[in-house]
Amino acid sequence: MFRLNKTFKRFITVLIFLILVSGSSYFSIKYHDTKGIRNWRSEIFADAAGYNIYLPAMFIYNWDGKSFPVDIEKQTGTGFNIDPSTGKIFTKYTCGVAFMQLPFFLAANLISNVTLGGTDGYNYLNYRSLDIAGCFYMWLGFFFIFFMLRKRFSFLLSAATACFIVFGSNVFFYGFIHPGMSHIYSFAVFAAFLWSFDKISEYEKFTFRQMFIAGSLLGIATLIRPTNIFIGLVFIFWNTFSWKDIKLRLKKILTWKPVLATFFPCVLLLIPQMIYWNYAFDAPLLYSYKGEGFTNWKSPEIMALWFEPNNGLFPYAPIMVLIFTGIIITIIKKNKSAFLPLVIFVIMSYIFASWYMVSYGSSFGCRPFAEFFVFFSLPLASLIKYPRKKLIKGFIVLIAVLCMLFTVKMTLIYNDNYFMTKEKWNWKEYKSLIGRGIKIIEEDFEDCKIIPGEIIETNDPDHGKYILSVSKDKEFPTVNLEESYTKGTYSFWRYANVSVDVKADTNVFFLIVYTTDSCGKQVRWSALDVKYDENKLNQWQTIHLYDAFVGGEYGEGVKLKFYLWNSNHQAFYFDNLKVFLH
Repeated sequence: MFRLNKTFKRFITVLIFLILVSGSSYFSIKYHDTKGIRNWRSEIFADAAGYNIYLPAMFIYNWDGKSFPVDIEKQTGTGFNIDPSTGKIFTKYTCGVAFMQLPFFLAANLISNVTLGGTDGYNYLNYRSLDIAGCFYMWLGFFFIFFMLRKRFSFLLSAATACFIVFGSNVFFYGFIHPGMSHIYSFAVFAAFLWSFDKISEYEKFTFRQMFIAGSLLGIATLIRPTNIFIGLVFIFWNTFSWKDIKLRLKKILTWKPVLATFFPCVLLLIPQMIYWNYAFDAPLLYSYKGEGFTNWKSPEIMALWFEPNNGLFPYAPIMVLIFTGIIITIIKKNKSAFLPLVIFVIMSYIFASWYMVSYGSSFGCRPFAEFFVFFSLPLASLIKYPRKKLIKGFIVLIAVLCMLFTVKMTLIYNDNYFMTKEKWNWKEYKSLIGRGIKIIEEDFEDCKIIPGEIIETNDPDHGKYILSVSKDKEFPTVNLEESYTKGTYSFWRYANVSVDVKADTNVFFLIVYTTDSCGKQVRWSALDVKYDENKLNQWQTIHLYDAFVGGEYGEGVKLKFYLWNSNHQAFYFDNLKVFLH
């Protein structure tokens, strides 16, 4: 009966996991589907392309760069380079991320080969497979955190804390929005590593098998990001508090069998990387980040790393305030493992703040800390459990929920609103980012009066009752979409995405003009090119246009206007002009 009950629980756990992965993957795919356009929003772009390159190189092109699609490195943001003379493929990134993406890559290729007759490694399914991979590893890390906490806390508290960690930090951003980056894979491996070692940490002896598993996870984590090697501090500080505890732990670990079991898989996992380095750089071991490095060892920018509005840790993950409070309380109460989060935070802060670019590029929050939130789950859960009064406990939970909602909100708008100002400590831009969000304005002609020859009635099942019929002699059709600027909500860096539905029987080109008018005078004019796919004539096509600059330091009385310019005097049908202001 007990075995049946345990089996049933496992079945329910797997079922819930699959439902969560499936649901979040669906929304991630919808979020990322840019109809084949490759830009900085794509899952395989810039750094992400550099991590991923091992897979198409190995399984499709046999490490021959000359066989790759023309200019693919430029199309994917130059995350890797191909030598045109030798065909060698160069990437500075280690292969750990590719190792984690491998099952999803192979599945995408298998489906592509069956349904499409082949793949170049960069087709629609390859991109969508990373959406699924990001969600899969995000929820896998969530469950490992939950199971680790469940040994110490109630079901509800464990689940709530795991939610706060995933959605109250930039873990959600790198699982849902940028799954091509390394952080979500490190997060899942960190959580698995902590959970597996937690199960054995208080045993009198460690077996070869137990330490081999721990060593394998440590090796994979290091292969994903070399700085991840510092999670080895778990061996010393997890479930210990006093010097006596630490000495006993070291005595158990520093014998030949645990040491061999830990380092053997690490060395084994390093071999493929050494083979690649030897192929690309003629050296089995090297530092591949030439021109980049930890150049600020003597003067690390720690305050900027923690608090600068341009990707600082605390401004985008305010739940860190609660986590630090929990760390202090667990140390005061002399809880086991109390020092590990603090030690990791201090050491990694120094290392990350020593990097030559403390903002770590176009990222969300302090991205190198994303995976390390795994180790902050225990102090956060301890903080929530500690108060005896329900009112205080409820207040802490409320603050945690508000912090989580704030980070989720910032996450969902940040992919289109990354901090672009060149000024450091620009709190005005940060405040503007908080105040704004995504707003949609649209014209679907459903509230318009019929204008013979222009706004006509249609029975098309894919559209509303009315559409716009543009004739050859109509240079400026009847489309006029306006939005008033609201003081304080538009920063200099505001942008818009535009989508339109077009149907024609020939190749069509026209412009969507957008202007900024102040007190009846035009202060700025620009336009977006709309090109109808001539290979799909007489079909409604939804055309997406990105990054129209509409920002500025404007006050009241300023309007943003959109209209059509049929500059080539062509005939076509038009519907559903949507502008996503972000």
